[in-house]
Amino acid sequence: MDLTGKKIVVIGGAGLIGSHTVDHLVKEDVKEILIYDNFLRGSRENLQNALKDPRVKIYDVGGDIMQTDILQSALEGADGVFHLAALWLLQCHEYPRSAFDVNVRGTFNVMEACVAKGVKRLVYSSSASVYGDAVREPMDEDHPYNNKNFYGATKICGEAMAPEHSNTSRRACALTAESRCLYATPTARLPENRMRSVSACVTIVRFGRSRA
Repeated sequence: MDLTGKKIVVIGGAGLIGSHTVDHLVKEDVKEILIYDNFLRGSRENLQNALKDPRVKIYDVGGDIMQTDILQSALEGADGVFHLAALWLLQCHEYPRSAFDVNVRGTFNVMEACVAKGVKRLVYSSSASVYGDAVREPMDEDHPYNNKNFYGATKICGEAMAPEHSNTSRRACALTAESRCLYATPTARLPENRMRSVSACVTIVRFGRSRA
């Protein structure tokens, strides 16, 4: 996808990974970057530099992926969507039903909204957790799933839904991020390898590459 003049929605765009994704998108010749976030984990501080760009806006109607009507309204006219919203690992362990609702049903809501609004490209952010402990080294994208926690299970579910969604809808192209190390640590800035992962996600949208 040529990003020139396009509207991009970043779901979970106020989180650490999401805000860095926004920072990379600002470098592209896009028309609009809309941030859809409920700010439970994300913060406006993460976006303070990006918001200086008039193309970057926070969707002030709402930012909850469980509110499907508001979600669909945010995707009106969108060309591409980054889906980075999720409950994180410890929350999934402590509150598995909420984790299922947000990470699985919420991801389905995003995919459904993309179909309803004719979004051309969806990037779904998975996690290194799907690999679990290494069965072999080095670990690559052909490494088998060896997950042993509920967070990883929800991400595997999202990865399984993405290609099915793309094949059956024929209206929105869903892609999983090629680099699954899209997870955050509570530090001010991302390490260089994870910055490359965010950059790779933007590349996926631009050129339409997807993991088989």
